[in-house]
Amino acid sequence: MSMQNIFEGQKRLIICISLSITILSIYSQVSHFSFVSFDDQVYVTNNAHIQSGITWENTLWAFSSMEAGFWQPLTWMSLLLDFELYRLDAGGYHLTNLLIHLFNTILLFLVLEGMTKALWQSAFVAMLFAVHPLHVEPVAWISSRKDLLSTFFFFMAIGAYGLYVKKVSIYRYLLVLCFFILGLMAKSMVATLPVVLLFLDFWPLARCSIIKKNRVDMDVVLGNNSRRDSLMWLVCEKIPFIAIALVFIGLTFIAENRLGALPSIASYPLWVRLENASVAYILYIIKMLCPAELSIFYLHPGRYDTWQIIGSLIILAGIMLTVFLLRRKMPYLLVGWLWYLGTMAPVIGIVQIGGHLLADRYAYIPLIGLFIMTAWSIGDIAKRCRGVKKVVLPLALFSIIILSLLSHFQVRHWQNTASIFEHAVHVAPYNYVALDNLGIALMRENRLPEAQLNFEKAISLNPQYASVYNNYGNLLVKQGYAEKAKKKYEQALRINPHFAEAHFNLSVLLTNQDDLEEATKHLRIAIDINPQNADYHAVLGVIMIKSKKYSEARKSLQESLRLHPDAKDALRYLKYLDSIEKE
Repeated sequence: MSMQNIFEGQKRLIICISLSITILSIYSQVSHFSFVSFDDQVYVTNNAHIQSGITWENTLWAFSSMEAGFWQPLTWMSLLLDFELYRLDAGGYHLTNLLIHLFNTILLFLVLEGMTKALWQSAFVAMLFAVHPLHVEPVAWISSRKDLLSTFFFFMAIGAYGLYVKKVSIYRYLLVLCFFILGLMAKSMVATLPVVLLFLDFWPLARCSIIKKNRVDMDVVLGNNSRRDSLMWLVCEKIPFIAIALVFIGLTFIAENRLGALPSIASYPLWVRLENASVAYILYIIKMLCPAELSIFYLHPGRYDTWQIIGSLIILAGIMLTVFLLRRKMPYLLVGWLWYLGTMAPVIGIVQIGGHLLADRYAYIPLIGLFIMTAWSIGDIAKRCRGVKKVVLPLALFSIIILSLLSHFQVRHWQNTASIFEHAVHVAPYNYVALDNLGIALMRENRLPEAQLNFEKAISLNPQYASVYNNYGNLLVKQGYAEKAKKKYEQALRINPHFAEAHFNLSVLLTNQDDLEEATKHLRIAIDINPQNADYHAVLGVIMIKSKKYSEARKSLQESLRLHPDAKDALRYLKYLDSIEKE
């Protein structure tokens, strides 16, 4: 090994250590943070499968479940492993997220440097990826494990692709395919990998110019006619990836539809989605350049003003035209821009999922394209203008320091449910979703008057938001106002007749009022909507005991235990049922 290679290796090691120290200095505080009652209950705190650890049954569940709107077996398996290690100590789950982000950052640096041989540009991209405030959400939110894990395999696939290009072989091709499938099994957003590989074929891999060297080997791999055009060759090479991606996209559509997270075309017409998508692309760029007022939930505005839509389209078209015209002199601009547009496409709002417009976690992979454009542009300018070199390094260091400080303070907002939604309300006082969730957090802290105030504000902002009536009902039950609570639950169900939780809460209230017939009706509806909820079956068992239908009661309680083997209420009532039957 030459001295130059040793020196280059030392520089890579120093960069990797610097990236690690920077990430740890920003995110080490998360080890003291709590779970957030916004999806964390779905993924961990109320998930009976996760809380019974790694078993054969739970492994089968992980590979068959479409819970939470995704088919994501690797994400579930990672959380099952965390439970084995940390039980319900939230700090451990946060540390796992932190470590995955650290690995992702180092992988990004090594993969980019391996493909481009541009050490400092690759290091700058990795550092921006490590410290940007838009990346706080996927790291600090346990429920965003899927984004981190899928990105890890996304980078592994790109790294394996770089090795495949150096020496084309069926084994290296299959390795890329394997990492791609693993990424999809964590989250289907990485389905954009095939188009990213095509972009990388243009730059930095320049495969169109070297394709002839590998033509014979590629004949063996793909069985194609060697006379084919090189671009066609590269596209055909990606067909297996595209086919697999389409399967996973289909699974995601099925899962989200079952969850009720896909608003109808009537709610968001196609032309409205396209208009909002054009604005959203610009908003992500603005948040990259000025990462202020970040929130866990950005309300969908419904529509933007005409001037905003036209302005966004002009900017997008202008950037596209510019990077296309510069594609020969500065090919990284075109690739970076297409990376951003392509990887953001699944979550830009054309296929609307949920009621939000943006999400910080969605920018985790797409921003890399903009970072590439920035880093290589600065490098080119520094090469051409000698005077610029003196200011490039200080400016780069200054930007990293500022972004690191902003991220450090942004991470603090993720300490618990109340802190993150207090910040969301501070950012947008009209955000009724944040007000509703802040009310829930305050209610759990027994700050009932403050919780009530937040629920009432949320209702005044959106009287058709079913969730807030359900949560307000829970608050009124806590305060001892059963009849008022009943009206809130009924209002929630008038807005959304398929609201399982509201049916369940109303059935519990009616059970306490000895209205067993009506309670049973609502509870059976809740079970039809969500048959995997152990609590629903346990309460149905209690109602059946009260109704002296003991065989039905035993069946419901046993089903509750099947779904949640540690369900204490179900065990207690089964013992009570045994004592009754003995008498």
